[in-house]
Amino acid sequence: MEKLLPYFERELSQLRRMGAEFAGRYPQLAGNLQIRGETCADHHVERLIQSCAFLNASVAKRLDDGHSGFTEALLGMLYPHHLRPMPSCSIARIDYSEAPKNSVSSVTVLPRGASLKSLAPNTVSCGFRTVYDATVAPVAIGAAWFEPHIQVPSTIALPPDASAAICITIESTGVARGLELQGLGTMRVFINADATLRATLRDVLFMRTACACVEAGGQWRMLAKPPIAPVGFADDEALLPAAPSEHRAYRLLSEYFAFPEKFDFFDIDLGALIAASPVDCTRLTLRLALADVRPATPAARLLRTLTEANLVLGCTPIINLFEKAAKPMLIRAAAACRSYPVVLDALPPGDCEIYSVDAVQLVRKQQQGSSIQDFAPYYSLRQGSSSGKGHYWLEHRDDLGGATDHGVVLTLVDQELSPLRMEDGTASVQVTCINRNLPQNLQYGRPDGDLRAVKSTGNFPIRMLRRPTMSHPQALHGNSQWGLIAHLAPNHRTLTQEGLPALAATLRLYAQHDNATAQHLIEGITGLSHRPATAWMRTASDSAYLRGIEVTVTLDEAAYADTGVHVFAQVLDHLFSLTVHLNSYTQVVIVSQASGKEVLRCAPRGGALPLA
Repeated sequence: MEKLLPYFERELSQLRRMGAEFAGRYPQLAGNLQIRGETCADHHVERLIQSCAFLNASVAKRLDDGHSGFTEALLGMLYPHHLRPMPSCSIARIDYSEAPKNSVSSVTVLPRGASLKSLAPNTVSCGFRTVYDATVAPVAIGAAWFEPHIQVPSTIALPPDASAAICITIESTGVARGLELQGLGTMRVFINADATLRATLRDVLFMRTACACVEAGGQWRMLAKPPIAPVGFADDEALLPAAPSEHRAYRLLSEYFAFPEKFDFFDIDLGALIAASPVDCTRLTLRLALADVRPATPAARLLRTLTEANLVLGCTPIINLFEKAAKPMLIRAAAACRSYPVVLDALPPGDCEIYSVDAVQLVRKQQQGSSIQDFAPYYSLRQGSSSGKGHYWLEHRDDLGGATDHGVVLTLVDQELSPLRMEDGTASVQVTCINRNLPQNLQYGRPDGDLRAVKSTGNFPIRMLRRPTMSHPQALHGNSQWGLIAHLAPNHRTLTQEGLPALAATLRLYAQHDNATAQHLIEGITGLSHRPATAWMRTASDSAYLRGIEVTVTLDEAAYADTGVHVFAQVLDHLFSLTVHLNSYTQVVIVSQASGKEVLRCAPRGGALPLA
């Protein structure tokens, strides 16, 4: 209704001006209506004027919205999350840290996509969905610390610039059982710290780690490569449901600006550590040697506060998405209207919003039993396929809806977009929903847990480590949608200093206008250039030298003190790969504005544009 108010005020003002002009030309007729200037003394006429203004405002807004029909249809097919609200997110932890020793005897996984329900009393139950696998295993991080001066035996040859180290001790919690018997190959670790320490630790792990060694039972071994990997960039680690046609770069941009905490994880290759340790080892220490981290630097001062409490196991991002069946719709052949509001039983619109329509079926009773007709979305890349052929549904989000409906209306149409004539039946609709801003008011960190899993994960409490974020509606309307469509065809020729404003405008399409932190990150890009390059690229089928481009991005590192340079660089790395074709590549190089030195060189990434 808020969006209708400017239209109503404009129409009412215009009607009053027309009334004043009419009274000036035809005073006798205007006198019968008691119109004097822009005022009206007759309350009944005043109500009629306001009613006409309201009706005209509704029509004017719908006409304006109609101009975005093409853009919404195109984005709905290719990148539907741009048209949907951003749900509330948080970090959940299965807390088995205080479990008695040997009480966890095997590996249990709460899989990605598992359903969680809030436990807060006297509140509406909110539904969540896990984003990563959350693992409960008889393994723990016993200690973690920062060594300003790395301490290793003389037999371990370190690179000359390795000066400090991050040390992580991993131990088995099973009685008299070695780490190799615990059945865990990879440990996923969440960095649970204040924003500055999180950003600093993640940056030194992936930008300053020169080598790694493992110590177990008094034996030291150098590893072939650091056994750590960033998390959050793979397709099976997506926060938002992704369309098959959607490239991950655009999804990563949305997720980065909406909930950057999903990237505050890293994986430890426990299998590689065990392979370098003695048999039946129950405790080992991983040392990650850091290059150019001097004791007096700000990074070193921050890292001195690192403890095992900052590295947490059994965690996953969660997002406020849950599936639900809508109230069945009664379809009548004699009905003149073929549009039906989607209504959710027992969930008032103020507590629930429809995120997406997932499936529509029409059930008809016949003498032989019941028949089921599937309906397909009208705007779809598979429009015309055998499933639902000739039977389609069209979704319309009515933001003029009041407090009595959920704002989504379905129209059943044929292939020509005409209302579909059908026999009597009942339509069942499956939807995915969000709880608007209710999750933000939930208590979190309670001793007995904040969430419960629909499928049991044992008796361990599930706690939220962060207050759930605010849900916010999608802000892309009108010209913003055209801007989004325009940036779906990037070109490497824009990767220059002159193209920097265009890159900033693209990033702002994904950031909320009132998010000062996001705007500060975008303004932190101070330079952009590219040059031709060649590299040896390995693919699944063969290897070859490829011609590509090296993209140099200059950043004001101070702008990323609370978020980190590495994650932002990785997001840009995926985005820039869209500027070249499949038989080429991009390589992102990050340069510090303050020092002018290279601080990060990403691995070459194959192009994502199709050849034809």
